[in-house]
Amino acid sequence: IYKNIDSLLSSRYFGKFLSDFAQILPLGGLKKNILLTKKEIANNKIQLSSYPYKGVLNLTDACNQRCRFCEIHYIFQKYPKQYPNFIDLEILKKYYPLLAQMKFLDFYGTTGEPLLSPFFPDVIRFLKSKNPEIYLLVNTNGSFLTEINIKTMVEVGFDEVVISFHAATEKTYQDLVGGNYQKLIDNIRKLAGRRGNKKKPLIGLTFALNKINAQDALFYPGLAKKLSVDYIHLNHYYHVRNQLSEDVSFYF
Repeated sequence: IYKNIDSLLSSRYFGKFLSDFAQILPLGGLKKNILLTKKEIANNKIQLSSYPYKGVLNLTDACNQRCRFCEIHYIFQKYPKQYPNFIDLEILKKYYPLLAQMKFLDFYGTTGEPLLSPFFPDVIRFLKSKNPEIYLLVNTNGSFLTEINIKTMVEVGFDEVVISFHAATEKTYQDLVGGNYQKLIDNIRKLAGRRGNKKKPLIGLTFALNKINAQDALFYPGLAKKLSVDYIHLNHYYHVRNQLSEDVSFYF
């Protein structure tokens, strides 16, 4: 049981069963909290003794890009007075008790680019120092994979970087995303090279499949291999209020 506990934790019913034995198993506090959460969910408890073990933290509402297929255009048109709303260390420390039992914490937001925050290195260094077991993931457009961000991620053992890279050619990238294609390529190579033989951070590329980039999907695995990333994630694009003149999804 001990060797396979991480996979068993993902099961609601195993969690219900194992939580009864959590106190005698050689587990850390975070895993015991997960088991207790699973048990309380399975028993339909409304008042919980456990704490959330999975969360999303949006470090900013600002973004440096205006991808044509993103709803950011509609949001910024409707609410033109936007604020970056950066989360700094002072704010994070104030609310840290809410995060103390977190096992998984993701950085992303509907209109925000997490690495745009100047406080990103301080935030992840603080979180890892307080809780070395926490699994940190960031979803980024990759343009702010700067020297300081990469250096800090490697040093603290940051766990996973998911890069929104919805093309395999510069032309398609410009049609959908815009920005500096070659810089993004260089940033990914820099991140992969800096981690060396270390397994962290895990690097993934995400690809929102649609009628504009469908042909690029054929070459996407090859590009990922050249960039030495660990995995690719293809998912269906779905239409939102954006700058595209028509729905380019495959849903309908």
